[in-house]
Amino acid sequence: MKTDSTASIMWEKSGGGSDGESINKIIPLANHQYFVGGSTRSEDYDVSFNHYASKYDYWMLILDQFGNIICEKTFGGTANDELKTVIKTTDGNFIMLGTSTSFDGDLTFNHGLTDVWAIKVDTLGNRLWENLLAVPDWMKLLI
Repeated sequence: MKTDSTASIMWEKSGGGSDGESINKIIPLANHQYFVGGSTRSEDYDVSFNHYASKYDYWMLILDQFGNIICEKTFGGTANDELKTVIKTTDGNFIMLGTSTSFDGDLTFNHGLTDVWAIKVDTLGNRLWENLLAVPDWMKLLI
């Protein structure tokens, strides 16, 4: 939902699919749009694709000023890929960061078990690059 400065609701929307979603980051854009980053286990309704039903994929949306979906994409493989945060880069694109246990799909390589997965996308959801980083065992306790 979007509220004004007095906390009055300007609009509210419900979205996602039939299995489960989470939103981790909403970034306002200069053109009154919003970049929304999260994770999804669905592959229906507002979710166009999931690499393996009931497993999480990264999920990104671009919403217009009224909360309508302009762009929607998923990224991941056949295991769990969970988005933790999104960073807007100085070139106007976005780096999506989270964890992955996948060995296939949009991932080029997995070091084994849980890796940190970074993927850079533009405002149309085009993948610009991705990288998997091995996570030391002690650090997995923090993820």
